[in-house]
Order: sequence, then C-alpha cells, then structure tokens
Amino acid sequence: MLRWESLQLDGIQAELEPLSLAISQVSLNNYQARIRVQKDGQINLNQISPETPTTEPARNEAADITETAAQNAPASLPPFRIDELTLQGGEVSFVDKHLPEIYATTMHELGGRISGLTTE
Repeated sequence: MLRWESLQLDGIQAELEPLSLAISQVSLNNYQARIRVQKDGQINLNQISPETPTTEPARNEAADITETAAQNAPASLPPFRIDELTLQGGEVSFVDKHLPEIYATTMHELGGRISGLTTE
C-alpha cells in the first residue's frame, strides 16, 4: 500500500497523560502509494485498521454520514500537530473499480509541502 526510501521526523513532543503529539517536521522521500477503490466502494486504505463490528441494525445513509462526522469531530480527538510535512519524489497509483468503467492513473514525481496540520 505504501513504501518509501526515507522518512524523517524532527522535533517530536509526546505526552501520554493527557495524550498529545506534536512534530515539527516530517519528510517523506521517494515514496510509492497504491490506492484502490473496490467494486463495493471500499478503499484499500480502510484495511489499515480492523473494522469495529456492530450489533446495531442498518440505518439509512444520511444517518450514517451524520454519525461518522460527529464521531470524527475535532473536539473528540486528542491534540495532534504536524507543523510541516514535506513530500518529495512520489508516485501514486490510483484505480477505481466502483465506477461503471474502471478508471486508473499513475502520478509521478509528486511533491509538495503542507503546513499547519492539526486536529484542532
């Protein structure tokens, strides 16, 4: 799913009680990512962590979206901050099998800088 030549983390500050994490600089070089959307609409990135089984009956899609947004609200997340994320020399392969016709593309030499990532 993801591999890289080098990953550097600088200026890490972490606390366990209460949980918080701050990183000054993250650099990812010569990375490759493969993103796949299956026929059922599931994304391979969802396989990173196991799904939580539910015993509740199925609900309508609008209720599920509202509940998901509420669960992911910033107020419920511990403080997490990355001051600067730098990506260099990336290759991202994307395939979507959920569309009527399969769409696939690969992007080469992707890079950039993102500043101020936070759960706040």
